[in-house]
Amino acid sequence: MSWYIVLLIVFVLGSLISGLLMLLRTAKPLKLTKEQLQQIHQRELEQQAKDDDR
Repeated sequence: MSWYIVLLIVFVLGSLISGLLMLLRTAKPLKLTKEQLQQIHQRELEQQAKDDDR
């Protein structure tokens, strides 16, 4: 393998790893109100009922 291929592989792997690390650092949980959570649960129940009907 030529040196430039090794350099390219190292660069690509470094870019992937740094992107994933940045994503992990900046990911924050959503702060939802009780109303929003109730709406989400209601939608889930509706979708499950639709899926069961099929």
